[in-house]
Amino acid sequence: MSEKNNSLFNDSNVAEPVKSDYPELEITRDTVDVPLSSARYSVYEPGHPLFQQEIVTFVELTPLEESILYDKTRIRNGTVIDDIVQVSLQNKMLNVNTLLSGDRDGIFSILRGVCFDEIYKFDMECPKCETVQEISFNILEKLNFKAIDLNSVVQLKPNSNLFKFTFPKSQFEVIYKYLTVGDAKRVSKEKKDRQKAGIDPRMDLVHDLASVIISINGITDRAKILEVMTNISTRDSAALRKHIMNTEPGLDTSFDFECSQRDCKHKEKSDMKLDASFFFPLIK
Repeated sequence: MSEKNNSLFNDSNVAEPVKSDYPELEITRDTVDVPLSSARYSVYEPGHPLFQQEIVTFVELTPLEESILYDKTRIRNGTVIDDIVQVSLQNKMLNVNTLLSGDRDGIFSILRGVCFDEIYKFDMECPKCETVQEISFNILEKLNFKAIDLNSVVQLKPNSNLFKFTFPKSQFEVIYKYLTVGDAKRVSKEKKDRQKAGIDPRMDLVHDLASVIISINGITDRAKILEVMTNISTRDSAALRKHIMNTEPGLDTSFDFECSQRDCKHKEKSDMKLDASFFFPLIK
């Protein structure tokens, strides 16, 4: 980027407001509050910018920041969504890598609806008549956030990302956490490193499970946790996976589907299909 272009941004890669010589052309950037999917059980510890917060605020994008979405290097590295969320955050002390993945997804979804287009269109085949039809989903009106289920988790202590789960068969007590954006990046990098090293890909599931576990029966040694998760009954491992899948905060992609065909009109609860046009809204 040229020195001239660099002057358009501050140290956080956010477009600097430009003072206009024409007051009637000066533009105010709106701010938008997004509810945190983790708010009901605060997982952010004292000192974190979102400690005991129920919302996070972002500032609408300018074309300079929008250009991040089309940066081929960021797309190739898989950081484009994280980077666009980072530059939109009003609180510049907040690092996207410390957000729960579900909170990051919620911010991006509302950002997408406010700054680009609130209507997300995707194709879906009716399960009954098999007719493919276009679904128009209003992100700002219909998108819901799945909060941590108060009745399904045991938080180890208030304002912490530490939860307790007991394996149904072995009765081992597990302390686990929900992955942050930074955690997910680390897990992805470790998987690529194992692939390069020629490690048996069947170990990926074991490592994925171990990545959320802090301790088993008080043991925090990572090698020992991997050993236990390699040999534990699938009844226990599947129970933990199901528990986390059902309780992890994030986007609720379910919606009420109704077939548009006059002779069908089939209705059911379905899941929204998120394709590239959801994350890159100008793709047609």
